[in-house]
Amino acid sequence: MPFRGQQGDGNITIAPGSPGQWRQKDAVVSGAPGCYGLQVDGDSFSEIIVFSVTGGTPPPA
Repeated sequence: MPFRGQQGDGNITIAPGSPGQWRQKDAVVSGAPGCYGLQVDGDSFSEIIVFSVTGGTPPPA
């Protein structure tokens, strides 16, 4: 998962929260076109999400 220098050596860690509450961590996942993946782990599940980022026009500032 490219987070540090697009080398796939970074991690996003989300600290435990209160039971029954959603947790999230804002982060930039992609800096360049390519194939990316996220692993999402819960108390009783683990899910891998794979997606492709293609080049395009940058959003307005």
